[in-house]
Amino acid sequence: MKTVRWLLAILVVLCAMLAEAQDPKPVSSHVVLDEAEIHWRPAASAALGKGVEVAVLSGNPGAAGPFVMRMKMSAGYKIAPHWHPTDEHITVIAGTFSMGMGETFDANATKPLSAGGYALMPAEMRHFGWTKDGATIQLHGVGPFLIYYVNPADDPRGGKTRQ
Repeated sequence: MKTVRWLLAILVVLCAMLAEAQDPKPVSSHVVLDEAEIHWRPAASAALGKGVEVAVLSGNPGAAGPFVMRMKMSAGYKIAPHWHPTDEHITVIAGTFSMGMGETFDANATKPLSAGGYALMPAEMRHFGWTKDGATIQLHGVGPFLIYYVNPADDPRGGKTRQ
């Protein structure tokens, strides 16, 4: 009987350790923002190019851990084929944002997503996007959020790779 209890205790500890390893770290404080409280600013990272503003809602995209940010893109904004070393989750908040997969930008091969639309770009998936009339998206994932352009000539940072 003692052996069974001992084995059950070990099993419980192992299950708890496995669950902890799979669950993301909890956010250290709550965040409650009304739209008027969201602070937009020009993208701090040149990796996104011109024509986009960002608002970090929680976390830090440049550091390890979960983050949520929004991107407000002006009419005609496009981002060349690129990829990330981590999964990227995108939800369209306003407007229409068109997304395509592959290593060559082709507006005709994109799928338009309107407000409420969602996309998951798995780690290392080559993808691109654009908006005709402007759009706002919410992006979340686990940082650091890094962008690698397929063609270094498309990189607004001059071919450098960083967030």
